[in-house]
Amino acid sequence: RRLVDRADEWERLGKGKGGLLDEVELAEAGRWLSSPDAEELGYDKTLLELIEASDRAIQEAKERAEAARQLELQLRQEKLEEERKARKAAQRTTIATAVTAVSVIALLVIGVFTREQWIQQRYSQITKDFSIGQARPELLPIAKEFRQKADSLKKTGKLTEALANYRVVLTFTNLLKEQAEQQSRAFPVDRATINEMARDAESAIAELIQAHQLLQLKGELKAKPPRFGKLKDSINLIDFENQFEKGALRTTYAILMRGYGAKADLNDDGLLTTSNEASQMPCQTLKEIEELWRQATQKRCGWYDKLTNSAYGNGSSPCSELGGQTLTEVVFNTPYNAAIERLNSCGIAPRPLNPNG
Repeated sequence: RRLVDRADEWERLGKGKGGLLDEVELAEAGRWLSSPDAEELGYDKTLLELIEASDRAIQEAKERAEAARQLELQLRQEKLEEERKARKAAQRTTIATAVTAVSVIALLVIGVFTREQWIQQRYSQITKDFSIGQARPELLPIAKEFRQKADSLKKTGKLTEALANYRVVLTFTNLLKEQAEQQSRAFPVDRATINEMARDAESAIAELIQAHQLLQLKGELKAKPPRFGKLKDSINLIDFENQFEKGALRTTYAILMRGYGAKADLNDDGLLTTSNEASQMPCQTLKEIEELWRQATQKRCGWYDKLTNSAYGNGSSPCSELGGQTLTEVVFNTPYNAAIERLNSCGIAPRPLNPNG
């Protein structure tokens, strides 16, 4: 009865952020829905909507917390870099007299202190806002710094580090785009610049994945016989790619969900539940994976069932290699909505796939 009352209260508040369940309450609601009491007493769709909205809000909060952690990491890296430069400068300086030495050291300390203060002031409020889902316009120049660093790392052959930095750029620009859409004219940022940076970051991520990670997938799918792999008998969501035996399925999962590739699972819960997470998967990469799987299975297997134009095979699709399921069903876990929406936005299927089956 208490859950029903919470659903009624949430509906009265306009079905917004007010009145949502926290993680403990959400777990309790899940247990109740699975109990005989739920079947006996019944419940309406408002309760299900409340549970879905609460789960979505919790996942988004976790994503923002992870992005805020990335900002804090950038702050620490800048501090360490400034300290390193300061130490090198001090080592190179030749001091003629004790007075000069004292003066130089004093100036150096003041300079480092001022720099650290500036960094703190610059990032502290941005980080705080980011963690609660509010992007400040100042996030744009930070994203530009990450892009410059990524470009530099790519040129020097540090491709893993470059990929990580491009992912941060994509996360930040996606959040800025979302904030700009919500606040419209009240958000003073150059939307054209944000969109361009997001496209460039997505393209760079796809390019790096194509040149390296996809080679492994291609080798597994073109082997004689193909090394498809399969889900293990006993799995846990946080086993991540280790839910699968070695083979193409494990590699596909790692390319999309883990730091090996696009890292769409921003909060490391083994799920893809929000549009922000799904947007981390480059369209080009999704299309290339689709093509590789189709080629390896005589067009039977891919993100959707070609006979029904559905993301669900439900055990009866022509893809015998995946037990009659689609790649969407095997690689991702329920709910599939965010993944299917991304597949649709990328134009994977000739017609939009229905998230509900």
